[in-house]
Amino acid sequence: KQWYQRRVAITAGELKLDERPLDLTAFYTNDCKPGLPAHLTLSYDSFTDKPVDRGTAYNGIVLNTNTVEEFKAKDFGGILKSAGEKIWSTFKDGSAVENPVTMNQFYCVCFADLKKYRYNYWFCFPAFVTPAAVMERSTLGVKFTSEQKEKFRSAANLGATFLDKDQNVIQDKNNAISNMEYVLIKDPSTDSEHPGWPLRNLLALVSFHLKKKKVSTATLR
Repeated sequence: KQWYQRRVAITAGELKLDERPLDLTAFYTNDCKPGLPAHLTLSYDSFTDKPVDRGTAYNGIVLNTNTVEEFKAKDFGGILKSAGEKIWSTFKDGSAVENPVTMNQFYCVCFADLKKYRYNYWFCFPAFVTPAAVMERSTLGVKFTSEQKEKFRSAANLGATFLDKDQNVIQDKNNAISNMEYVLIKDPSTDSEHPGWPLRNLLALVSFHLKKKKVSTATLR
C-alpha cells in the first residue's frame, strides 16, 4: 500500500504525463516457510537511492503508462524478451561476474487511475531455465563442516558470491572464473526441487562460463 501511495505521488507531482522508466529497489528474503510462495517487498522508499534494508536487494524498473489502453497495449512478451537478452549480454561481456546484481532485474508496467484509485500492474522476473544436467542436489550438512557452513553464511550476506577452494571470497573478479570452486546465494524459493529466480540466473551464468568444470553451489534458504 505504501509503495502504491508513493508511486501515485510521483505520478501526480513529478512525472505527470512523462513515461520515462524509473529505477527502484525491492528486497527479498530467504526465510519463508516451506510451501509458501517467494515474495518481493516494495515500500514507500523503493524509489530512493538508499531504501531501508529489508533483506537482499533486487533492482527493478517501473514503466509508467498514462491510460489503461496504453497499459493493455504494451508488448509484455517483448519486454520479457528484451530483459532476457540484456541479462544474457552481461554473461557474455563478463559484467555479471564483476557485479552479480546486474543479472537480476525485475520489471513493472503499471497504470494508476488517480480519480478512481484503481491500479493496474504487471510484474516480470526474467530467469533462465537451467538444464537438469547441470544440477546435482544435496544439503550443506552432507558435504560441508560446521565451520564451512558458517563461512558460507557470512559470505552469502554479500549477495551472489564466488569462493575459492579454501572458501575465501574471491576479491579479484578478473580471476573469478578460473578460481571459483563454490558459488553462494540466498535463494527465496521454498520448493526443495526448484530454484528461485535469482539462483536460476546464477546457475545459468556459471554454466555459461565454466562449461565442463564442476562447481558447488550453496544456497541458503
